Parts: sequence; C-alpha cells; structure tokens
Amino acid sequence: MRTYDSTFVQGLLQTPDYARAVVEAARAWVRPTAVDDLVELRMRRQQRLTEEGFGGLVAVLAEATLYHQVGGPAVLGAQLDKLCEVAEDDTAALHVLPFTAAPWPGFGGFVIYGFPDDEDAEVVQIDGDLGAAIYEDKESIKSVTYTFNAALAQALAGRESLDRLHAAKKKLDE
Repeated sequence: MRTYDSTFVQGLLQTPDYARAVVEAARAWVRPTAVDDLVELRMRRQQRLTEEGFGGLVAVLAEATLYHQVGGPAVLGAQLDKLCEVAEDDTAALHVLPFTAAPWPGFGGFVIYGFPDDEDAEVVQIDGDLGAAIYEDKESIKSVTYTFNAALAQALAGRESLDRLHAAKKKLDE
C-alpha cells in the first residue's frame, strides 16, 4: 500500500484524537452522530499494519503536515510521537517531502491499494470534500502512481524523515 498526503496525516497513521479532529472538520458530509463510528473504523483499519501477510505501507507526507496543528498543539504532539514510533519500529516506511522540494507533484491525499494476487489490479482511493472516490481504470492508476513516484523521489530517506519528525516535535514543544 502506498499513500501520499499533502494536507493531513494518512488515516492509517492517525491517533484517535487527530482522526477525530479531521473527521469533525469534514462537516460538509459527516453527520455529528457518525463521528465516533468513523474514528473507530479508522482505528480498526490500523490493525492491518501489524497483521501477518500485510504487504507493508510506504507513506509520503508533505512536511507541512508535521506543523499543521490539526486539533491543537497537544493533538499534533501526540500525532508526531506516533509517527516517530511507527518510523522507528518499521511498522511503515515514512518519507517526509520537505519544504525545499521542487513544486509538489500533487495536492490532497490518496492511497494506492495493491493486492497479493497478480491478477487483481491496483485500486486508487482519493479523499476529498465529498468523501472518498475509488478509481480502478488504468489511466487513473497510472496518473496517481506517477504522482506517488514523483513525491517519493523528492522525499527524504527514512532516517532523514525521522529526524524531521523529531525536529517538528521539538519545535512544537518549545
């Protein structure tokens, strides 16, 4: 699984409080009574990261996501702690797309789902104001894969990304 996000931390990597802040901000399409269910669903999906046979997660996060105080400083601080833990324990490969990178190859966020059976095609999920859209056509997958690869090529390596995560946390704590 490959993800790219220029605005928020990807749902599979969110803390419950960060997820709640993101879901609550989506007032246009989320009923207030559905917030708890959506947050719980995100947390259950995260269990996939540690299941045997899971193919792994490679996530590219724009550096701005490390400073965007979703939910406030305490929520962001806990989120940064979680990202550091994930990067350190190899639950996922995290790469930060630095501010100094060339113009970003895409905006928003998406997930490219791959499947273990070669006969199954990849699927792309793009999140937006109106919810998630799923694309299965080859042109959409090709376009999003290009965006992901361009972002990954400009992103920092794993150790450098972890250093950026720690630096963002240190700056937040100042």
